[in-house]
Amino acid sequence: MTRHKFQVGAIVELKSGTLDPNAPRGFYRIERLLPVESQHVAYRVRHITDGHERVVTESRLSVPQRQDAVTGSPDLPHPEESLGWRGPDAIPALKKA
Repeated sequence: MTRHKFQVGAIVELKSGTLDPNAPRGFYRIERLLPVESQHVAYRVRHITDGHERVVTESRLSVPQRQDAVTGSPDLPHPEESLGWRGPDAIPALKKA
């Protein structure tokens, strides 16, 4: 039985593909594991920067080569920030007095 290589929440890198060459390459977060159909393992992923979601096969995904893609750095936005989350300080009721 074929299994998923990546888990929900993992940061992966999308490689360009011949069927969808316009899909932005870069870093994505695994949002959902899709059912395995006819040996094709697929995922629902969300782009770290623009938040766009798409379905991709496992063959187009890889572990990021840059460690800062996983740990975060000034060069890359934190995944929650890039998806619109600004932390508890953005919500007045949660600000510390």
